Amino acid sequence: MTDDTLRERSRRTLDSAQANYEADPSLANTVWYGRVLGFRFRIDEAIQIFTEGLARFPESFELLRQRGHRYLSTRRFAEGQADLARAAVLIEGMAAWIEPDGKGNELPVPATSIQFNTWYHLALAHYLLREWDAAEAAYRRCLEGVEPTALDRLTACSDWLYMTLRRKGD
Repeated sequence: MTDDTLRERSRRTLDSAQANYEADPSLANTVWYGRVLGFRFRIDEAIQIFTEGLARFPESFELLRQRGHRYLSTRRFAEGQADLARAAVLIEGMAAWIEPDGKGNELPVPATSIQFNTWYHLALAHYLLREWDAAEAAYRRCLEGVEPTALDRLTACSDWLYMTLRRKGD
């Protein structure tokens, strides 16, 4: 696939996500539009969409997870941690749930669970805030749900856990 083809797919996916959101700002359309903005490195706009969505859907673990992730991308670590910690409470005990792609998606977005993404980014927030014990606990929680065949996720969590333990002197 050429760069031009990927850019065109990205543009069409963004246009579709925006049109769907503007026609119907449902939870699913809000999450997807914000994610697509994030994929395009329009992080502040994504945060704004997630914030608007949380005004309509204040108990949305999806929106909290997404906004928390984007806060980390903008070095707003404490805000990200707060959103991700709240999302973690809301998903407690929930069966594994794969984050869905939006309508009209043409991008190769890897399928991962809300549980993995929430715990991974919450652990990262703790790490970036130098909260080593909390980071360790969150990375261990993240690893609990990783299937042994998901080598990318297993490697990512294990590497960050290793760095956390090193920082702790363990």
